[in-house]
Amino acid sequence: MPSCGFPTFKLFSKRKKEQAPHEPTPTEKRVEDGPTAADTIKALEHELAEEKDKLARLMAEANTNAEARKKLEDDNRDAKELLKARESEIGQKDADIQRLEGEKTTMRQKLAQLQGADVRVQELSVLLAEKEKLLGERTTELKAAQAFLTKVDAVSEAEVVGMVDNINTLICSASGALSDTWDQREPIPGTLVEDSDMEQIRQDFGDLMAKQIAARDSVTVNLAIQMYLGHFIERTTSGWGSGHAAGILAKIYEMISGKESQMVASRWRTLTKCYIPRQEPPSSEGIINGLARILLVTESFLDLAEAAESVRESAGSEIQAIIDATVQLDNTIKTKIASSDMSVYIVPPGTDFSEETMENEFGKDGSNGGGEPAIVAGTMEIGLLQKSGNTQKVLRNPKVILGWDLVQPEGENRE
Repeated sequence: MPSCGFPTFKLFSKRKKEQAPHEPTPTEKRVEDGPTAADTIKALEHELAEEKDKLARLMAEANTNAEARKKLEDDNRDAKELLKARESEIGQKDADIQRLEGEKTTMRQKLAQLQGADVRVQELSVLLAEKEKLLGERTTELKAAQAFLTKVDAVSEAEVVGMVDNINTLICSASGALSDTWDQREPIPGTLVEDSDMEQIRQDFGDLMAKQIAARDSVTVNLAIQMYLGHFIERTTSGWGSGHAAGILAKIYEMISGKESQMVASRWRTLTKCYIPRQEPPSSEGIINGLARILLVTESFLDLAEAAESVRESAGSEIQAIIDATVQLDNTIKTKIASSDMSVYIVPPGTDFSEETMENEFGKDGSNGGGEPAIVAGTMEIGLLQKSGNTQKVLRNPKVILGWDLVQPEGENRE
């Protein structure tokens, strides 16, 4: 059976092929030919505008990031500076803590020392009370035995006077040795004389002698040396040693001397001197430095150390001999003389001259012919004073120099 569809298809197809060609419209031509130049420019301008917007956004973000970075850098720098300051403060606080710990340790040590000193003071107070009790018992025993005491001394007055003369010889020897060395030296420009050294010279010898020493007056320099040695001897032999106990013993002896007889007081003095611990002899270095200060003021040495070395080399042995002789004299007059009290006699500067109890260094009678009073400037050689009860006698006149002799031109009255 023949199909009805097939002939129809074939006729349609043939009909379609036989139609005239189709002319494209302008729009279809543009679609087929692609975008025009205007469209392309417009698209590019749009893309450029978008890129500019992106670039602006990026630049804004970059500026924002730069400001943030700068702020971070500033913050970081400030933080570092603050950290450094804090570290410095911490270091200072650590140092302060260490210093305070050291001070705390030192204070604890001092506290321990003070506590130990308090214990020692208490022990000494008990010991002193025991000694005072013992001294009271000895005094009672001496008073009870007073009738049996004799007035015999272990040494004679002449022997003690001989000791004093020997010390004066040693003083002259030391002074001469130092003066000879000093005379050979010329003033040294730039000598270091401390104000404290000059002030000490004024205190020891007065303003007038200090000026004369600084002016290199040979008589005054020699007088100052001998005065210094004489005052050392007087200080050494006049006391009961050093420390608080020495003052107590001196007061007790003064009280006993005022109430009891000379023999009782002398026996108490002898027993006490023998009972108390023996003091160490004075050091020669202290004397050497004192004499060196006198020579330093004359500007003959660069400093105190050089002056002290010169004193040590020139008169070191004489100074040690003076110390030994002084200790011997002190022991003799305190333990071997019972009939009286003997002491070194030094005339204080400013005292009126007395021909009966003093000897003038220049052999004069104390008058300068002008009616001026004769005033003692200083003691060049020590004397010896004896006291028994209310009686006082000079056994050896001290040799002194008068004030007006110090201000006279060289050779006028110094004969």
